[in-house]
Amino acid sequence: MQDFLLSVLPTCFVVAASDEYASGLPGLMKEINKGIYVTETMGMHTVNPISGEYSVGVSGLWIENGDIVHPVKEAVISGNILQLFKNIMLVGDDLHFYGNIGSSHILAGDIDISG
Repeated sequence: MQDFLLSVLPTCFVVAASDEYASGLPGLMKEINKGIYVTETMGMHTVNPISGEYSVGVSGLWIENGDIVHPVKEAVISGNILQLFKNIMLVGDDLHFYGNIGSSHILAGDIDISG
C-alpha cells in the first residue's frame, strides 16, 4: 500500500454582488479617490496558507478621483487575504468565467500599496 496526499480545492468560487453593486469596471473606478486597478499579480501563489498573509508584486493603473492617471509597474500590495475579503466595498455586475475560474471586478479598501 502506498501513501498519498489529498488536497481540497474549490471547483467554483464566486463573489456575487448584493444590493449595492457597481456597473462593471467604469462604475467601480468612479468610487476610487486614490488607488490602483490591479491588472496583474506576481506571486499570489505565495499567500501563507495558515495565516493568510501575503506580499505580492502588482502592475496596473493608478487612479485618482475616478480617472486613470498613469500606469503602475513593480508595486507591492500586502496584507491578509481574509481581511482583504472583509474589506470588499463593491462588486461589479460583470461576472466573467475563464474556464472554471470566474470573477467580477471587485473594489476593496484599506490595502497597503508600496512602490
